[in-house]
Order: sequence, then C-alpha cells, then structure tokens
Amino acid sequence: MTSKQSLLFKVLLNRFQPGVNASFLKSLPPDESQEIMKQTATSQDAEIMLTWPYDLITRVHYSWLVPALQEMPEDLRPSVIASLNPSQAVGLRNMLKIPAQTAEQKPLADPLKKFMCNLLFRRWNPQDAMPGQYLPPTQLSPLLNLDKTQLVEVINFLAIYDLAEAIRHIVDKKYLRAIYLAIDQKQQHFLRLCLHKKEKLAAPGLSIEKWDQKPETLNLLLHRRGLLRLGKTLCGQHPSFVWHIVHTLDTGRAATISLYYRENAIPNVSPLLIQQILSLMNFLTQKTDP
Repeated sequence: MTSKQSLLFKVLLNRFQPGVNASFLKSLPPDESQEIMKQTATSQDAEIMLTWPYDLITRVHYSWLVPALQEMPEDLRPSVIASLNPSQAVGLRNMLKIPAQTAEQKPLADPLKKFMCNLLFRRWNPQDAMPGQYLPPTQLSPLLNLDKTQLVEVINFLAIYDLAEAIRHIVDKKYLRAIYLAIDQKQQHFLRLCLHKKEKLAAPGLSIEKWDQKPETLNLLLHRRGLLRLGKTLCGQHPSFVWHIVHTLDTGRAATISLYYRENAIPNVSPLLIQQILSLMNFLTQKTDP
C-alpha cells in the first residue's frame, strides 16, 4: 500500500468510521494498518483525490514542470502547455524557447485541459505531494493560500526584522537615509514598526555595514535573508506542507529554502519565528485590504 493509498483509506475511515482505532484494521497486514493510522488527515472528502492532480499542477511554479514536459512527445507539448494557466504557459514557452508561431494553440475545452494536465501529472509523479486539504492544520496554514507573488513579498518582508536590528547599531544619518531610500514605502512602514519592538531572536548579523548603497544590492541581500528566515520558520512543519510552499516558488528559491529546513523544530526559536511571520502576514493583509 502506497502512502497515497493509505491516506485515501484514512479519509474514507474519517467519513464512514470516525474515531476508529488500530483494532478495526486487524484484518490488514500490520505494516499497512500502521501506515493508515499514521496518517493525520482529518478531512472526510474523498472526492478531493479525483480533482487534485489538476488543481495542483495548475498551481505549482512552471519551473518544476519542465523535466516532465520535456519527456513528453514533442507534438503533444503545445496542447499540454495550453492546458495550464497563462503565467505557467508563458514561463514554459520562454524557458523551453518555443517560437511564437509554434506556441500558437487554439483554446482547449475544459475536459481536454484536465486530461492533458493529468497526463503531465502522471509523467511528473510527485511522490511527496498530497492534497493541501488533507494536511494537518498548523499556525502557518495561511501560507498555503498565497500565490508566488504574495509568497515572494512575504520573503522580502521577513528580512526587515534583521534590517531593523542592524539599523539599531548605525549612527551615520546619511547611511540610514540611503537604507530607507532603497526600500519601498510599505517596507519602510514595517521597518518602523519593527524598530519599536525588541528583537527576541539572536539571528546572525545582516552585515549591512558592507553594503555598497545600491538599492538593488540591498534588496538582493534582504531577499536572501528572507529565504533563510522562511526556511528556518518551516522547521518542524509537516514535510508535505513544506512541499506545497516550495513548489509555489521556483526551483531556485526552493533549493535555498531547503538548505535551511529541518524536519524537527528549533527549540525556543521556531515558535518565535512563527509568531513573526503571522504578525507580518497580518500587516500585509491590513495594508492591502481597503
């Protein structure tokens, strides 16, 4: 029994035999019974398994789909690409250098789109993936609702916590002014909020004193630090939850986050990181809502 089969079995149990224990599964081989009981899904909706390949493949960043698409027959690729969402289609055509005339494709009917996406999903065959609805709830579950643009914004803002700590040690007013001018107004606002709160984490310094005062250099520095912070924040989270987060991003950013992620939470650190990211998301929601 595969992990996905045991997951579906658990969902069916939730629906038809809620609250059962291992004794109910005694007719199964012990290893299969243990695998089913190990599943943490609380959902009772088995129909999700029927639609989730299409839902998942149209959500992940297109860079993850390139190897699977390249393995498919060349004459089938335009139809597969046309089945994806517009940003995925444009990204894949650019990455694979598909000429504009070759990329032309008549709109496909929804059933055909789903068929093509399912073909691509089977070719990709992500072993560690499961429907997001079946994941155990966590304080960080709101991250699952973010698209790539929103998640990158979170990453960029996470580093403001480190920037605030670095600024506390700078006395040169011209240098401080250059820092504020290098970030946008929303980041400036969040920076001021961070400066009014005492940092509870002893994170490595941002080395802001080495900054060359070019805005693009500072933003790159902040982005890299944000990736580190997100990787550390995800420590201790369910691996399938982390899978969804990194696959919303491109493969490059995902590789960086994976460098810092560990299956076990960081004692006395993970709870603080989680609270910081929740505070940040609350700030971003307040600032974007009317």
